Amino acid sequence: MHISSCTIGVALWLLLADGHAQGAQRFLSAAVFGRPGARLYVIAAGGPGSAKDAAPLLDAIGQRASDSRPGTNLVELSGTIPIASVIDALGGAAALVGEGGVDVRQYLHIPTSTLFL
Repeated sequence: MHISSCTIGVALWLLLADGHAQGAQRFLSAAVFGRPGARLYVIAAGGPGSAKDAAPLLDAIGQRASDSRPGTNLVELSGTIPIASVIDALGGAAALVGEGGVDVRQYLHIPTSTLFL
C-alpha cells in the first residue's frame, strides 16, 4: 500500500488511485492537519478497507482516521483557504498599525501569541 500525505487535487487522487489499482496495489491519501507539537488530525481516502488496514499507523500519528473518498483531498485543499485568509488579514493589520507608528514586530506578537494557539 502506498500512503501519501501530499496536498493533491481530486483529479490527481483519482489518477493515482486508478494507476495503483491497475498495478494491483493500493493507494491511500492521508491528509494531515495540525501544528508542530500537537497530535495531528488525519483523514484518509482510499479503496475499500485501505484506511482500516492502515489504521494502526494512522492512529499512531493522528487523533482520528476516517475514510472518505475522494473528498478528503478537497477537504485538505480547503484547509489552506482560512490559513491564507489569516495571513492576509495579519498583513493588513500590520500595515495599519505600522502606519500609525506602532512597532509591527511587537504588534504581531500579540495576535500570534493569543489568538492562534
